[in-house]
Amino acid sequence: MALTDWIQSVSAIVALIISTIAIVQTNRTIYDSNKPYISFFFDYIQVLDDVHQYIVVKNFGKTRATIKKVTLNPKVQNEMTKDIVFSHLEGTSLAPGQSFTATFSSNAFTNTDRNHLDFTIHVEYEDELHKLIKDDFFMTQRNKKDMFFTKSTTNIAMNETVSRTAEELLRKRI
Repeated sequence: MALTDWIQSVSAIVALIISTIAIVQTNRTIYDSNKPYISFFFDYIQVLDDVHQYIVVKNFGKTRATIKKVTLNPKVQNEMTKDIVFSHLEGTSLAPGQSFTATFSSNAFTNTDRNHLDFTIHVEYEDELHKLIKDDFFMTQRNKKDMFFTKSTTNIAMNETVSRTAEELLRKRI
């Protein structure tokens, strides 16, 4: 075999390796840009003179996610139903942009233990390729000190009806 044949063979092998690496990187980039991204966060809605606080789970990704496990440490009860927050989510699918909310506090700025509670949420979910993704979220109440809400007290039934309706519309938009 002549030297030029060796050079051509080595060049072909190097080109094949570079092409394979490029294909793998492209596939990884496509997967990362299209996978689900589940996140948990607090959201607040002012209703008349109360500020309601919700825990929200939302899929910020571009594909569906199936929740396999949600664990809160310490366990947190839904203030309205008394169920453990998000305990019924296992097996539920979240479409891109879809969210679920749980009431955390009907008055977020009262001085109760609940409104000073920090906790961790551990979530495990599968993407459409059945790859298991695990993530932890630290939920802190300390940021409420920097929030400002104006409060207005009223006894007019119509204002309360409009406020409750607006709250539900806003909550559904989360």
